[in-house]
Amino acid sequence: MPFAKALGAESLTRGLLLLTMAAWGGTFVAARIVAPESGPFSAAFWRFVLAALALAPLTWRLEGGLWPRGLDSAGWLLLALLGATGMFGYNYCFIKGLGLTEAGVASVIVAFNPGLTYLGLGLFFREKITARGLLGFGPALAGSALVIARGRPADLLTGALGRGELLIAACAVCWAAYSILGKLVLKRLSPLMSTTWACFFGLAFLGPAAILEGGPALGYSQAGWAGLAFLGLLGTALGFTLYYQGIRRLGAARAAAFINLMPVFGLLSGWLFLDESLGWYLAAGLLLVLSGIRLVQTG
Repeated sequence: MPFAKALGAESLTRGLLLLTMAAWGGTFVAARIVAPESGPFSAAFWRFVLAALALAPLTWRLEGGLWPRGLDSAGWLLLALLGATGMFGYNYCFIKGLGLTEAGVASVIVAFNPGLTYLGLGLFFREKITARGLLGFGPALAGSALVIARGRPADLLTGALGRGELLIAACAVCWAAYSILGKLVLKRLSPLMSTTWACFFGLAFLGPAAILEGGPALGYSQAGWAGLAFLGLLGTALGFTLYYQGIRRLGAARAAAFINLMPVFGLLSGWLFLDESLGWYLAAGLLLVLSGIRLVQTG
């Protein structure tokens, strides 16, 4: 009976992570809509204002307050690092990058994230890295490189790469750091409390940056505000909380594996809503990335 209960909880967690990936696939489209209307810091600031407005009352009700009880200085530093990596760094690169490249392209590049998470866990937490796992980095990295170079591998040697693609690659690094740091934070706090305070710290970093950028801007179109609402409520408040719940129940590496599905939703969303083409290098790159990450996970 306890085994059946645990199996049911794990299946629910997997289902919620699948829902999270669908929402995150849609964030690439939302960010493409928002990016032309303001600077990246301003857009990211409003994203987390909306997320905090949703998360704060929920945390207050479910956790019995907003203050994380008994958190030591190391815990506060970890929360600040979550804000710096997953909120500040990731969102600047994400929104800025999606102003310069397509949603489908960005979603495939970000799919390399689970491999970076796996490598980081091995380097910093001494989790076992196998030869099979390392072997998976070859096709995964090749797939990302193919998409970054838009099907022209020679551009990697000449340095003729798009700035948007490079910014999205930086997103994957920021998100891997966020996932790895989450392994430490979740030993101290719940997923909901962790996400809420990561948003608070993200706002503390993004606010001054948005002011220096000339914002926070208010003159968004209806489509722009709808995009920000999607980013803040579904992509952040719901998505980040469910993702950390997945890390707590399945582990950082297994939860990060679900990010393999995000480019599928991202490609479909870009095709359906933005009329983006599905070039051969996107399909080939996605296949290489997913094959490589599969080796990483089974390794």
